[in-house]
Amino acid sequence: MAGRYFVYPDPQFDQRTDTADALRRLTAALVGHAADDASLARIASWARDVAADVEQGERLERGADYQARRYLDPPPEDGDELISFSDRPVSGPANASALDLRIRREGREAVGVAIFDRRFEASPNRSHGGITAACFDDVMGYVNIIDAVAAYTLELHVRYVAPMPLHVPVEFRARTVERSERRSTVTAEATAPDGTRVGEASAVFAIVAREKFGI
Repeated sequence: MAGRYFVYPDPQFDQRTDTADALRRLTAALVGHAADDASLARIASWARDVAADVEQGERLERGADYQARRYLDPPPEDGDELISFSDRPVSGPANASALDLRIRREGREAVGVAIFDRRFEASPNRSHGGITAACFDDVMGYVNIIDAVAAYTLELHVRYVAPMPLHVPVEFRARTVERSERRSTVTAEATAPDGTRVGEASAVFAIVAREKFGI
């Protein structure tokens, strides 16, 4: 049965994700709707006060062993939802600045479903190209978790085939097409709900040797 694959489990995952979802809705509303000055001032005051309270808590640090764990942890099972750390910048469910992007393993592929809301609109009714590229990079990066290798993005090429739509689920599908000892090549496509291919990408990842981690 498919589950969630965490590199770093988050004991507050559900609550942190619910909070981030609420903040994503708020920030999308602020971008996409008019509000009077009094409402904006009230929101600003509330946000500063809450931020000051949260900042008193323990600082959360990234795990220094993230890359080494590619060789130490078992890979995800087919069908698993993939979450490296819950507040990952692009796809972290607990990161209020992240996309609404969920990624899972399907065979040897990483498959992401993204909904671009008003926060990411550039030209009318289409996502900003840089956000599209970030989405491709994130989904393609998860292929390395499926392949159980530590790697960094070395090159990323994106072709914008058609406007990237807003407010509908867009599927990003990526897989490794070539791998050597030090390099991995990944390709991906993005498809709108009506079947239109809206983007294509390829990336070269630099593979970090096991020996660097003493493995």
